[in-house]
Amino acid sequence: MRRNRRGLTLIELLVVTSIVAVLSGAILVIFSMATRTYSQTVMQGIAQQEAAKVTDKLRDLLRLSVEVDVNRKDEIEFYLMPWNTSAKAAELLPDNDEFGSKVHVYRGNDQAQKRADGSYLWLESRDKGAGGWNDPVLLTRQVSDIELTYYYVEYDEDAADYVRIEIPEQGANRHERRLANAVRLVVTTVANPDTNAGLAPHARQVTAVTRSVVLLNNAAFMPGAAELLDPKNPDAASQPRNYLIGRGRTEVPGFVPLMDT
Repeated sequence: MRRNRRGLTLIELLVVTSIVAVLSGAILVIFSMATRTYSQTVMQGIAQQEAAKVTDKLRDLLRLSVEVDVNRKDEIEFYLMPWNTSAKAAELLPDNDEFGSKVHVYRGNDQAQKRADGSYLWLESRDKGAGGWNDPVLLTRQVSDIELTYYYVEYDEDAADYVRIEIPEQGANRHERRLANAVRLVVTTVANPDTNAGLAPHARQVTAVTRSVVLLNNAAFMPGAAELLDPKNPDAASQPRNYLIGRGRTEVPGFVPLMDT
């Protein structure tokens, strides 16, 4: 019996090669898309994690502060409550100094040098009575923006609703800032392949934003705070709402919104 020893023709070989090339290209595209999607997901998680970490730290500092100074959006100074050694707690007393330690949070470069557009967020502290700042501590290397908006919030019995008065960063005097009892905190962080090794080089930069409202225990609600407010303006302690309106601040119905409406 004769066997057919006919091999592949050139056309058949070209067809097979073309099919293999198309399948290989499709597999490569699918693999590339999957890798990029994975990298985007990982970067989104990194950005969210960094934003949450910074938010938690700033929220703690806000709650421990007597006063917060924001002269520039890239620098924040927290004046912490003094420590009452007899009560073993942080509280304001008329015979205490007005604040204890100071904490400075600022944007900068990887060498802890201040830069308004820096993606590194640093924290340095200065103990009460100390001449200089302690060594800075890195909070995150992926910050994009920090926004603090201060409010005085009060429940209006007649309207059966909250009213809020925004206290601006610029132009407000110290007594107004002391009356803030709520802060809207917005932290924006970024993650990109350049600063996160092992991710797809063509993945896009990812931004994460956390928004929260921090209720403060300082100002008129802290023990002894009334004695530290303007003695010539008793309304600052007894009637903060009227005091702020008298200073030209605008009252708006409703609680502090997470976003501007």
